[in-house]
Amino acid sequence: MQPLLTRIATVVALALLLAAGAGGSKAAEPSQNPERRGIGLLDHKAVKRLLTTPRTASVHIDERKSIFVTDYEVLRLFSFDEVMEQLVRQSGSHALTREQLFEQWFDSANPIGLFSLPFSGPNCDSGLLNGFPYTCPRDEGQLVLFDPFGPSTPATYTPIALSNRFDLAGDPTQGDTDCGEYRIVFERNSGAINPANRSLIIFEAVLPNPQPDGRTLNGCLKVQDFWEDLSRKPVDVRARLLHDFYFKGLAGYEPVVKISHYGSATPKSKGQVRTNEFMAPDPSFPPDVTAPGAPAAPHQPWMLREFHLVLNGSSLRFEPVTVKTNPIAALLNDSDPTQSAGPAFRSHFLTQVAALARPGLDTFSMTVPDTFNSGQSSEQGPNPPGAEMDYAAAFGNATSAFVSAIQGQIPPGSGLQPKDIVNRAATQTCAGCHHLSGGVDMGGGQGAWPLTLGPVPAALFTHEQLVDPDIGPDGPRYKISPALENVFLPHRKCVMQAFLQHAQSANCP
Repeated sequence: MQPLLTRIATVVALALLLAAGAGGSKAAEPSQNPERRGIGLLDHKAVKRLLTTPRTASVHIDERKSIFVTDYEVLRLFSFDEVMEQLVRQSGSHALTREQLFEQWFDSANPIGLFSLPFSGPNCDSGLLNGFPYTCPRDEGQLVLFDPFGPSTPATYTPIALSNRFDLAGDPTQGDTDCGEYRIVFERNSGAINPANRSLIIFEAVLPNPQPDGRTLNGCLKVQDFWEDLSRKPVDVRARLLHDFYFKGLAGYEPVVKISHYGSATPKSKGQVRTNEFMAPDPSFPPDVTAPGAPAAPHQPWMLREFHLVLNGSSLRFEPVTVKTNPIAALLNDSDPTQSAGPAFRSHFLTQVAALARPGLDTFSMTVPDTFNSGQSSEQGPNPPGAEMDYAAAFGNATSAFVSAIQGQIPPGSGLQPKDIVNRAATQTCAGCHHLSGGVDMGGGQGAWPLTLGPVPAALFTHEQLVDPDIGPDGPRYKISPALENVFLPHRKCVMQAFLQHAQSANCP
């Protein structure tokens, strides 16, 4: 006869599994994970089938020319000024300026009325977003005091990377109608002076497929042909072509920099703008408004947030939204009664175990219904507030019933344990991928999660940086992380090559 505690654990685990089955429709939702979705998760044969007329000529892909571009000579043609000016111009407003749009954006990190800007809000007074903690105020709110435009100053932004994320193109057989994401990364120049005063902005545009057919990505071929051909072009030509692609568009395609591409691009893939922030308190910034009379708060932890551009008539705003695939760690702890969403999340989590158990650092994934996503992702831990994303610590307090339920969903023969599944889930969050998961073993013989720039634990929390450049074939270029260079870019190259030529190299899954 089973011991009482074992029987209780078994009953609870069964209840969790039944709940997961009852909520199974959620598991079928399209993944809004900004880093893991779409064709990048398909096997090689499935990617090949998405193009009916593959290239007959050989495909040559230089990852640093056709997938992730950081050359100074290319990026000198890009500017934060031009991006913001194009967005303001597209709004049709005769009143809005790029300065006002920027101020409205970062005033969202301030309580209402702190600056009383003409284009202020939405502000963060409630301290919540989607029902989860949303730190207010944040030091990023002080950016409204500085001019980020014009000649280079510590307050202006420098472009440090362009990214071809064709691997994020949705699966057309599942109703997706996009050609992936095309990104521009900017870093505030203050980071070159003080690494403890950094602000990065990533414009992550989803490009709609102009000819979706429900079966293939034929309508995206011209875009990937364009990027592949860059590997054969001299750097000055690449620079001009990429600038036109982003700001004018290829024939038959919309320009990358377009309002709708950052929040409402297609029904299933929206696009977004994300920030990665570690701003130092500025002496001119008001004291901590949560404690009147108190001095300015100490340096806040490194934080990532997400925004959508919303156009209502000619009114254009950046609105804070949930950070996708970023449920807080406490939802994994079934011994914590304070999280009302916990039971539903844990039931859903069981439906994700199989996807998290896939072999390969590039192919395991997690889909999270937005109801469970937080509005922020803190990269620093394990102590509060970084603990809000410390999955391992939270799961360490879970009951044996939930541990057993996860074990029951792990595919036999994988060699994985429940803690491995949770560690893999953490990598899908912004905080995990950028810092907290670095060096953590993923189980199943897959090795450790790759590192961002800088040594652990004093990492820089980014995959590219403004300072300390590399020298490439075309001169200086911004440095990239070991994770990008050794893991992520080779996988993206394989996806692109499989699509264009139906080819498979020895290094592709």
